[in-house]
Amino acid sequence: MSKYLKRCDSKDYCAGMAQRLLRSIFNYVKEPSLQLLYGESDFSRVRIPVPAYRKEDEMTNVYKMPEYYEIAFSFVNPKKQIDFFEKLIKSYSKRRVKRFLDIACGPSLQLREIAKRGYEAIGLDLSKKMINYVNQKAKEEKIKIETINADMTKFRLKKKADFAFIMMGSLSYIKNNQDFLNHLNSVASSLNKGALYFIENYRLDWTTKGIFSPTQCTIKK
Repeated sequence: MSKYLKRCDSKDYCAGMAQRLLRSIFNYVKEPSLQLLYGESDFSRVRIPVPAYRKEDEMTNVYKMPEYYEIAFSFVNPKKQIDFFEKLIKSYSKRRVKRFLDIACGPSLQLREIAKRGYEAIGLDLSKKMINYVNQKAKEEKIKIETINADMTKFRLKKKADFAFIMMGSLSYIKNNQDFLNHLNSVASSLNKGALYFIENYRLDWTTKGIFSPTQCTIKK
């Protein structure tokens, strides 16, 4: 792998390079640093050091690099996703939704779009680096997002939410049935009566080709 990535001429090409980079990180490619130049976004000139190699859990390594993680998922259309949430809420919610909770939020393009629409937004993630990144992006984009650095199997909100969601199959990282029940109890205690919990049950395998193909959602009662 070249020490520096060349300037990206298109969003798709840039995202593709970032996706390949994440797969390389997953496979423990040892690079001291990489530079990504992306002329069409906030990533216009970014130099990001890659953490030193340590044989740890693959997702732990990925989550240490929120900048790369966001670029790799730049194909996601958060506006369409939140449009879908609003349709779902209109059809099935038993309460007016003002406050959203994103569980295992990562850099959360979705939560940032939610905040831009005037909703209250809360992001929860176990990774401190991801939480710091969300706070940084919220400041840059002049939006308000509350963040919680916590385990999805044991958390409580001081102020309950009206809609919770978990994306990209993050729920599948729960290790056992007891942790799953603990998670459901945590979510239930953090939602107002009549609220909805949306689960995107799509587990990512960073080594599989084609995992970034488009997906569709269908609402069923």
